Amino acid sequence: MKDNGYINIQGWMITRLKLKGNELILFAMVHGFSQDGVSEFHGSISYVMSALGLTSNNTVISLYKKLIDKNFIICRKDNHSGNRYRANLEVVHKVHEGGAESASLGGAESAHNINNTINKDKDTMSESSKKEMKELFDFWNESKGLVTHSIFSKPMKDILAKRLKQGYTPEGIAKTIVRYENILTGEGYWLTKRWTFLEFMKQDNAMPKMHDLQAKDYKKNIENKKHE
Repeated sequence: MKDNGYINIQGWMITRLKLKGNELILFAMVHGFSQDGVSEFHGSISYVMSALGLTSNNTVISLYKKLIDKNFIICRKDNHSGNRYRANLEVVHKVHEGGAESASLGGAESAHNINNTINKDKDTMSESSKKEMKELFDFWNESKGLVTHSIFSKPMKDILAKRLKQGYTPEGIAKTIVRYENILTGEGYWLTKRWTFLEFMKQDNAMPKMHDLQAKDYKKNIENKKHE
């Protein structure tokens, strides 16, 4: 993936489909290419490995299989150009449609639910926003290798609400949590600090900095160059 490339992780992929980690990122990649219902994703195994920072072909194949088994994506075999994948829009829509048109795959309203329901004039949060914030906290706890917490404390809620008011989106924070998870559980990264949820959201060198960087920026060779 190029430095200026991006993957659009929408809130409903986490809260409705219950995806996380590399499975979440791969689905977002496939969905981004095929959300028009016509196009297909045909990135090579090596492309997906590079984009997700993986080192094994089997890991990519396993991720595809999980998404296919859940019926979230469909694979079309092509003997000439390799497998092609597309999001199973009909099934995915049924899984997360819960409330009228706001749940349709064509829009990102559910992904921006927190931003649209924060009352910026008062220091209060709507019930919907509180629910979305709790889901981000649960997403952290379900991620591999991170410090887990049994209580979503008031300081945690306050700093998360602050970050959202600063313009960080739910999908952006979720994507950053995935990046942090991959760094901690991967190999060759100089960052080994295991922040708590509060520290990760609060410290400027944690979530805010990592939000604007890529996992490769935390590779050991990058760090070594800083000291040359």
